[in-house]
Amino acid sequence: MTQFFGYIFRQTLWPTLFFLVLLTGVVWLSQGLKMLDVVLNRGQTAGTFLELTVYVLPNLLTLVLPISLFCAVLYTLNRLYTDSEIVVMWSAGLGRWSIGLPIVCLALIMTLAGYFLNLYLMPLGYREMKDKIYEIRADIATGLFQEGSFTYPISGVTVFVREITPQGELRGIFVNDARQGSAGTHMAQSGRLVRTPKGPMLIMLNGISIRPLAEQGAGPLFVQFEKYQYLPEEFAQSPRTGAREYTERYLPELLFPDPNVPWEVKNRGRLISEGHMRLSTPLFNLALPMIAIVSLLCGTFSRRGFGRRIGLAVAVALSVRLLGIAMHSIVQDNLSLAFLHYLIPLAPVAGCALLLSNVDLLRPFRRLLPRPSTPAAT
Repeated sequence: MTQFFGYIFRQTLWPTLFFLVLLTGVVWLSQGLKMLDVVLNRGQTAGTFLELTVYVLPNLLTLVLPISLFCAVLYTLNRLYTDSEIVVMWSAGLGRWSIGLPIVCLALIMTLAGYFLNLYLMPLGYREMKDKIYEIRADIATGLFQEGSFTYPISGVTVFVREITPQGELRGIFVNDARQGSAGTHMAQSGRLVRTPKGPMLIMLNGISIRPLAEQGAGPLFVQFEKYQYLPEEFAQSPRTGAREYTERYLPELLFPDPNVPWEVKNRGRLISEGHMRLSTPLFNLALPMIAIVSLLCGTFSRRGFGRRIGLAVAVALSVRLLGIAMHSIVQDNLSLAFLHYLIPLAPVAGCALLLSNVDLLRPFRRLLPRPSTPAAT
């Protein structure tokens, strides 16, 4: 029994890891493309891009883990059937639960891992990612100057720097400000970006400013300067304000909104629904594998394969998972339905457990069905 348990456990574990790496990689790349704008436009390195994408991994693993386990169970059981290994196990006296128990134990381990990802790593990762993105966007120096190319740090402002020395000196500066009320073009031989309490300030040396005059028909005004301080208001770095987003909050912050914070009072339903979804989502790591187990272990053996059963299992699993996602928007409008977050994954678990135990789920309803009439004796 122990040998069979370890064998089935290992045969399910390796495909699970394979599907997990495969699906996570695909989704990870798609999520990483959304961050390219922040990295490229702000002059960040590949290391920063990798750091940002790592922060979203816990959320991706939470979504991909039950699907990977579901696919692995279908693959493993179908292969064991194809190689006639399950037939040998049945001949050795093993029942459905004996074959399915190692998979259920693996599913329980993945469920615990899902709780760790959902309740701790995911909000931690999103907090770090959002803080890092804010830091990048607030740091004008990373996106304001790129040697030998035009940059557009804010709308209406164009900046060009011919050369940036290792000491941080800027040479050949060109700034065109086309915004209403501060329009003008500034050119300087050299300059430097300095930090001030109001934000980063560009100090230009030995240059000329060209400003349009307000009078109609008047030409531009040329002003030569030795030192010019350029500090648009948009460059000012303000501390991050506003409430944390839903994905950045830990479980107590979701289930117990602060009544003294107007934003949390206004979004109380969504916060509590998000908290219940955090608690219920890992349960799909148990529900989907149970559906896969029942689809292949319950029923008669077929030499033609199990294509129909696998297709039905995929349809049921997809419906259950989509229904769980849809519950989020339903529960946030009516918190009395919060139990549905847990009912959707736990109902298939209970039903599949009864089927594996050879319990006839339709037995209570068979009495309501009409009995077939017997022909009269002649």
